[in-house]
Amino acid sequence: MNLLRQWYNPPILISLNTVPCFIVIVRSTSIFFTKQTLAPSFLILAIFFTAKAVVANELLTLEAAVYYTLKHKSDLLAVEEQVTSAHQQFLASDAASQPVINFSYSARVSDNPLDAFADKLFTQTITTQDFVPDKLNNPNSSELFITSLSMRWPIYSGGKIEARQLRSHVAYQQRKLLLQRAQQKSVYATTQAYLYVIAARKALKIAQQAELAYKHHADSTAKLARQGRIVESDKLSAQVNLAAVKARRTQSQTRYKHALSRLKQAIGMPVNKLISVNSDWPDIQVLQDNLDTLYKQAEINRIDILAATKAIDSAKANVEESNAENKPNVNLVASSNWYDDQFGFDSQSSSLMVIASYKLFDGSIKGKLGSAKAQYKEQLWRKQALQRSILSEVKLARDDLLEAQSRIAIAKDNVVLAKKTVRLVKRRYGRGRTILLDLLQSERMYTEARMEKLTSEFNLRASRLALLNAVGVLDIPKDQ
Repeated sequence: MNLLRQWYNPPILISLNTVPCFIVIVRSTSIFFTKQTLAPSFLILAIFFTAKAVVANELLTLEAAVYYTLKHKSDLLAVEEQVTSAHQQFLASDAASQPVINFSYSARVSDNPLDAFADKLFTQTITTQDFVPDKLNNPNSSELFITSLSMRWPIYSGGKIEARQLRSHVAYQQRKLLLQRAQQKSVYATTQAYLYVIAARKALKIAQQAELAYKHHADSTAKLARQGRIVESDKLSAQVNLAAVKARRTQSQTRYKHALSRLKQAIGMPVNKLISVNSDWPDIQVLQDNLDTLYKQAEINRIDILAATKAIDSAKANVEESNAENKPNVNLVASSNWYDDQFGFDSQSSSLMVIASYKLFDGSIKGKLGSAKAQYKEQLWRKQALQRSILSEVKLARDDLLEAQSRIAIAKDNVVLAKKTVRLVKRRYGRGRTILLDLLQSERMYTEARMEKLTSEFNLRASRLALLNAVGVLDIPKDQ
């Protein structure tokens, strides 16, 4: 053990981002591995690399958190799959106006008189002997190989195919818009969670500093009580206040941990991953326009309003598709068949026809059309409700921003006054001109003023963020 101490200083326990780690200081000198030094040297290396692993907290910037969200959040990945599904449905409906070509090959063995006679017709091998009654009634087994190639091409559907294509195309565009809005919401939720972590971390720092101040007062009063210069109740009062501050510091630590967990949940990161965040507030764009201008910007920029418009277009196309059920359908059908009594293409026949069909009566058409019209009206009402809720969201966010701007100015001034009050009361208490209760009260007021300032700083940035989200101008990183 003495030999080990010659090669490195004892480990020092420090705290980095609230995570303990060991720092090993190795003296700069040559190391010669001998039987006496080999084991201690390996021990030094083991401790060093263990220390590196312990402090491997990933610093997560706000930009990195947003990028991680857009790449890994399960909700967004699900919406992306919805976009892919809508695109494939659009491709499928777009192909409905194209011809359908089928190929088939079949082989048949039968001793049925009709089949046997038909096979000779198909293969063009009928002779006069085949009309003998006994042979007609009791034919031998017949083999037929059929190769078929057919095409069906819809010429006219009364607008049904076109309406279905339009509906699927609009649905695809709507899904893409909803994905963009979901990304905006994720950026908003991630930024908000990031602000919560910064606020919780700053609150923990305030609580720790308050605990140090109250501990100093508790130690001082205990010393004065031992000297008989103050009454025992002052010492107990200081200890009670210290215990209360310790409890609030413990609560702040838990809230900080919860804020980190909520951030990881918001971005889709495993909860057991160790991360830390920047200690400074991020810059958030400020919208200073008046309320009417903000309303107009929201009407233009909110992606969910555009998506609601697409939903109306899709419902309208559904009405047109239902209307087309009462119209005739015309299809062109062409086919070519090859028949042989063995594998081959000995005999060929072709056909070309136009098929026109019309539903004389279908009791379900009226119900389908009524349902489609009701869905169209539903989408109109939904868009109107969305527009009203967005205007309300914009107004609330702007009101919160104005309140936060007023509170932050008051809170800053109050912190200066509270800090000055603590300094003056400490001086008076040191001269015996005031009681301990006044000193503890001033410390409590100073801590509360700092917490109010922190709350105002958070609310100011959170309200800026909420207004950006309400107006629909929250940026989505393009190079994901």
